[in-house]
Formats: sequence, structure tokens, C-alpha cells
Amino acid sequence: MTYWISIGQMEIEFENHNTWLEAAQELKLSSEVLKRKLIECVKGVYDQEALAYFNSYMLLRGYHFENYLKGKSLQIHLMDNNNKKPEKFNDLKKIWNSKNGHDLVNIYKSCDIEVKPMEKDFLERLETHIMYAGRYKTPKNESDWNTENRIIKSTDNIIEDQIKTRIELKINNYR
Repeated sequence: MTYWISIGQMEIEFENHNTWLEAAQELKLSSEVLKRKLIECVKGVYDQEALAYFNSYMLLRGYHFENYLKGKSLQIHLMDNNNKKPEKFNDLKKIWNSKNGHDLVNIYKSCDIEVKPMEKDFLERLETHIMYAGRYKTPKNESDWNTENRIIKSTDNIIEDQIKTRIELKINNYR
């Protein structure tokens, strides 16, 4: 049985891993536009325009990666369970071991892959922007304040590719 979530006139098939992967691709394309704008405006000086591009870029990159991980985690779950699809949206949160649906480290772990320290750092920095830094000036909880997570590292693209490669290897081992 197929379940749909209605968003305006658009309907999303939440238990189809390709739905999540398509959303991830769209978000990645949008984040790349912002990244180019960020590079253009950064002149070694902190200003509001650069901060706006940075926060928006990291937010969309985080959402891209969240949707990618959710799609791949769901794909692996379906392979592990004879293509038995989740019946309710909340079943996905159980698969991802995520209370709020944005816990990238746990969603990645749900792919049955051990998280390496550099991967954890990358995912936690994206989480920071998904949870608050890309949307609000401060987190809801003071304990969530972490200025070290509000950066882009030169290794981010390498780590992103590493995570995706490890997931694809896991999926290819099923075949």
C-alpha cells in the first residue's frame, strides 16, 4: 500500500527511497548556487551578506544530506526487510533512530555503518545548521550552542564523498 503526504498540490511518497533522493538532489543544486555566491562575496571580512550566504548554504547542504541519508537508510532497510515498506511516517523515525528526524549521525548509523570521527564532525556541523544556525540567531537550548560547528572545512567535500561511497558499497554488497 502506498501512503502519501500532501503538501499543497504536491504529494510525496514517503516510503519510497527515491523520493528522498530526488529531494536531496534538488537541495544540493540550490546549495551550490549559494556556495558560488558565498565565494563571490567573501573578501576576508565578516559582513552580513557573507553570513547570510554561509548560513543559507549550510542549511540547504544539511537538508540535502539529511534527505540523502534518509533515502539511503530507507533503501537499506527495504533490502533488509524483503521490501516491506513502513506503514506510517513515524515508522521512519524508528528506522532512523531519530526523535526529531534531523539527527544525521543516527540516520547515518541506521545504514549499519560505523561512523568515523571526521564523518561525525561533518554531520554534526550540518546538524547545527539544520537545527538552528541556518534558521535562528541562537539555539533553543544553551547547551546546543557550539561555535566550532559554524564553519566550512576544506575536507568537507572529501568527507561527503567518503560517506556516500561507504553507503554505496554497503548497498552493492546486498546485490
